[in-house]
Amino acid sequence: MGYRYRQEAFPGDVESPGRALRLALLGRVGFGGRIALRERTPGDAGLFGPESQTWRIMGDPVVNITTSILQQLGPPPIAQALLDRDGARDLFARVLVTQAWTETVVFGTSREAKRACHGMLHGHRSIGSGTVPAGHETAAFPAGTPYDVADPLHFAWVLGSIIDHASAAYKRFRGPLSSRDEAAYVREWHIVLQLLEIPPGMWWADHRQLRAFLRHGLSSWAVPGPGARLFANSILTGGFSTPLLRLLWRVLLMPTIALTDETVRAAYGLRVSGPERAAFRAGAVSLRVLGRCGLLPASKGVKRFAETRAAGALPGRSARCPRREGPGLAGDGGAYPGWATAARRPGSPRPKPRRTGP
Repeated sequence: MGYRYRQEAFPGDVESPGRALRLALLGRVGFGGRIALRERTPGDAGLFGPESQTWRIMGDPVVNITTSILQQLGPPPIAQALLDRDGARDLFARVLVTQAWTETVVFGTSREAKRACHGMLHGHRSIGSGTVPAGHETAAFPAGTPYDVADPLHFAWVLGSIIDHASAAYKRFRGPLSSRDEAAYVREWHIVLQLLEIPPGMWWADHRQLRAFLRHGLSSWAVPGPGARLFANSILTGGFSTPLLRLLWRVLLMPTIALTDETVRAAYGLRVSGPERAAFRAGAVSLRVLGRCGLLPASKGVKRFAETRAAGALPGRSARCPRREGPGLAGDGGAYPGWATAARRPGSPRPKPRRTGP
């Protein structure tokens, strides 16, 4: 139930080139979301709902939240916490974990989303705190500076990067967004900020405030340091040795590189050549034209599943009588709708259908 993304679902060496490529391809098709959503509660639209701007933007096939990974790793405490925990292992799997978490929060039921947020808080608090070691310091974080992984500022940074990159990808590959829609999109995430226990004084009222928050971070405390560059090197190289695989890997990463802020690219030493820029622009224009002609899927599979579930139209008995697995969280009613009337004791005979005709 809820957010149960298992890294063991991908056996083998996570840092091998073939595994890196496989994980990247799985991330591109949104594999993580289909793992994360388990509940079939009819009529539960979750924290956002089909009419929200969040479903509109993040449910579009051209939007992939993994494009924000380089910016997410920027603040030295975030990268250092990952290094202190288990080094650079399972990096690509962690990217998919972030994707699965985001799609669970966006398209999951209310209980799935709340469990995902509570799991995020518990996981980061269990890591604890640490200090920035010598050799990994930055101007904002000298060696020996203490940090707390569960600092609300770090949650706000990661979540803000995901929100901003999703809207940027939508505008680049699908079409424009009005300032009113963008403001509504950002405000819809206030419920997630609350669940992550981020103080209201740090919430963004619109997309302009979100961009100001990100720009301020990129000009001061969130500039990527040596720890983040270690992760970026694994992401950008993939460990490939053959020219063909390196080219394919570069093509897969072009949306990530192009949508990343110039300050972040400069900190990582990323350079985008003229032909690459032209190819990216041509690809973006092609996607927009194909979308307007109706030649692209209108939504991701995870969004279609969530829409069907919200409408109460999922097939099968579990859609009418879902399985109960413990008490609900505060605020979700504590039980599934219709459980009291649909429950049947174990071992009891199934009721016979009533005859309605002669």
